[in-house]
Amino acid sequence: MNTTPAFRTGVALCASMGALAVFSFFASLIWPGPPFALALAVGVAGAVTLAAVPAAYRGGRAGALTVIGAQVVSVLLAAGVYVDPSAPVWAVWVTTATIVVMVAGVALMLTGLRRPVAVR
Repeated sequence: MNTTPAFRTGVALCASMGALAVFSFFASLIWPGPPFALALAVGVAGAVTLAAVPAAYRGGRAGALTVIGAQVVSVLLAAGVYVDPSAPVWAVWVTTATIVVMVAGVALMLTGLRRPVAVR
């Protein structure tokens, strides 16, 4: 695995999105928001992301794949705001911004997953 600066930047972006997901779960306990099951699923995906970040940052392939998988699940869970007619406009904008950051983080992490090619 290649732990380039781009890969580590992707890990940092995914870690920040994982922390935001955990925070949003706790915030949904205080303020009204998405259904509890959805907030819990997003919070669990964020916690899985945060748990796998140290291994991914050190160059562990399993950790990197876990972070990428948890971020993909988070994107799929967040996409529900686009079909919910009762979602406020600010929630759509915030979700769009977080999806853009998640996709950028995953794309940067995918650059490090390529196996180095041996030169003959």
